Amino acid sequence: MLIPVLLKGQVGLDSLYALLRVQSFVNIIHLYDDGFVTIGYGTDTVPFNAYGSLFTSYEMDGTIRFSRYTLDTNKIRQYCFVRAVIVDSFAYTTFQGSPPIQLVKFNMFTGEIVKRTDYSDMAGGEQYLPFPYSIHLINDSTILINATGHTEQDRGVTQLCVYSIPQDTFSFFFNDYPAHWQQTTSLVSTPEGYILGGFISKGDVWSRTYETRATVIWLDKEFREFRRYLSPPGELQAWSLDMIREDDGSLVLTNCIGRKYDPQWGPYAYTTYRPSIFKLDSEGSLLWHTPMGRDLYLNHNFWFNHILPATTGDGYIAVGVQTNFSDSLFYGTDNLVNEVGENLRKEALIAKVSLNGDSLWSRSYYTADFLYSSADFHDFVALPQGGYLICGRANKHPIEPGTTASYSWILYVDEHGCAVPGCHETVSASDPELPDSVRFFPNPALRDLYIYQHEDECMRYTIGNMDGQILHTFKSCQSGSTAILDIRSYPAGTYWLSKQDSAGRQRTEQWVKM
Repeated sequence: MLIPVLLKGQVGLDSLYALLRVQSFVNIIHLYDDGFVTIGYGTDTVPFNAYGSLFTSYEMDGTIRFSRYTLDTNKIRQYCFVRAVIVDSFAYTTFQGSPPIQLVKFNMFTGEIVKRTDYSDMAGGEQYLPFPYSIHLINDSTILINATGHTEQDRGVTQLCVYSIPQDTFSFFFNDYPAHWQQTTSLVSTPEGYILGGFISKGDVWSRTYETRATVIWLDKEFREFRRYLSPPGELQAWSLDMIREDDGSLVLTNCIGRKYDPQWGPYAYTTYRPSIFKLDSEGSLLWHTPMGRDLYLNHNFWFNHILPATTGDGYIAVGVQTNFSDSLFYGTDNLVNEVGENLRKEALIAKVSLNGDSLWSRSYYTADFLYSSADFHDFVALPQGGYLICGRANKHPIEPGTTASYSWILYVDEHGCAVPGCHETVSASDPELPDSVRFFPNPALRDLYIYQHEDECMRYTIGNMDGQILHTFKSCQSGSTAILDIRSYPAGTYWLSKQDSAGRQRTEQWVKM
């Protein structure tokens, strides 16, 4: 049974950290007149990371109306990277996993699956295992699915699947780039046709000669290519998971920019990436390209999943995932092993660039309950009251074997990306010999405590009760990061929260558990 979630207060909503403990991933969120829906996968039984689809409908105060669960044990990562489109009272999304791939139709008001349409064999054997990255409503009777799959020569090809709702039929179109693997992960429609965003690659990903470049493809109404952008040769770029088309025809796209390292202890080269945003004019010329998040290139799993125009009209907001390794795990250093502990963490990332591509801020979120936490933001919507509602996943990886759990989450942040109100403001320290004041929210607290760190240095946080007992401690070395601590098991009463820097200087605040 799902735990009801309450949103209240500040501009209609307060910061919300919702752990849906029967669902391991929420990756689609859709706002409508009097509520919102999420789609993800999980299970209503243990283990928490079993697979199945889950469609949940909420009131605008966060109360759950209903949650529908269907278990398909042969399906894996069923809703990864896809969006939903809404036609009348129905939601359409793709169903990803072992073949067959399906287009699924949900009733928005009951969560029931009305229809499933297979399309894995649509290419007549030319392409197998298509991965549907995005889905788009072209008009009230037509849906377009952007997928990538393998040709018989094991080369990645873009497949566009046009689905007619009245006829319940598919038409198929293909696009590729000679002698390269092509993967297109985002699409927008235009008056002239369609634009695809993605990347091309060539060679073995583990080799020192591996090449990967961002690409943007302009198609006419008949899906014929008439223009293409390619990032410069020699630069490593990949994963354009979302894009915005402006009124003047320019494009703002997410991707990631990489570096290559040759470790001394093995024969392989490692290509590592950092989230970034870039903009092209209407003719496909690059205007700016801005790396975001931490200035580290670690692992290949760090990117932006979704981008929106800022509600304040002065830039763009993107959400995704980044690393927070105080010491590199492997890449780019001489260290073979990272130190064990709180330093090893993946954080959910929200960042903002100006209209001209200037990096304005980056904020990250992670669970502080266990070591080795891993969180991401997958999708988000702008709220009429201001701010954003974000969904994703918050994995917890405790030390004890067999206790790893994966939870979905929903988080509200204001227009500055803050779950702790005022996190964007500079606070003058009352005593310059002490660290910045302890910034946390709410107080009193009921379910979760948000702890924001302003300093770009390692800080040790400790929570204790008034009897002097230490209940929890963790370390953070990332400015702009927010730790989220589950306090539901704490008895009602008064507690203290301290922050200590590497020099041993400390600040302490009291807070109340309701």
